[in-house]
Amino acid sequence: MLDDEIRFYYGAYNQSPIGGVKSEPGERSGVGVASIPRDRFAGIRPVTKNAQVTLKRPLEHIGQVTLKPLDLTACREITLNADATGGSVRVELLTEEGFRVRGYSKDDAVPIEGNSLRHVIAWKEYRLDQLPFGRYLLRLHLDHATMFAMSL
Repeated sequence: MLDDEIRFYYGAYNQSPIGGVKSEPGERSGVGVASIPRDRFAGIRPVTKNAQVTLKRPLEHIGQVTLKPLDLTACREITLNADATGGSVRVELLTEEGFRVRGYSKDDAVPIEGNSLRHVIAWKEYRLDQLPFGRYLLRLHLDHATMFAMSL
C-alpha cells in the first residue's frame, strides 16, 4: 500500500480490439502506470476573476468554501491536503448558526502556505481541544490556492 500516491495501471495496444489473432509486424502492446498524489483526484480553487457587482473591486484567485456542520468534540487535529504555493489558506470556525467563534476567525488562523498532503490547521492562540462541545462550520479562505481534501 502506498501512503502518498494513487496508482492507475492500464493496458494498451496499437490495433483494433476486433482484430484477428494473428500478430502483424509493428503491433505493440504493453502495460502502463499513471499516478497522482494521495487524494488529489479533484480539487477546488477560486475562479480566476470575480467581478460581481456587489464587490468594490474585482477579486482575482480569491474564494471561500464553507463546509456543513461537523461535530468536532473528539477531533484533536485537522489536516488539509492543499497546494498553496504562491498563496495561502486560512481556516476559520463558525457556530452552527453561522457566527464566527472568537479566537478561531480568519485573522486568528495560522496561514497555510506551500504544497503538502498534510498541512496542520492551527490558530494563533487557541487549539481544537479548547472548543466548547457542539457542531461547527469550517470556512476555508483560499488565496491563490487549491484544496483537495481534509482529514479530521
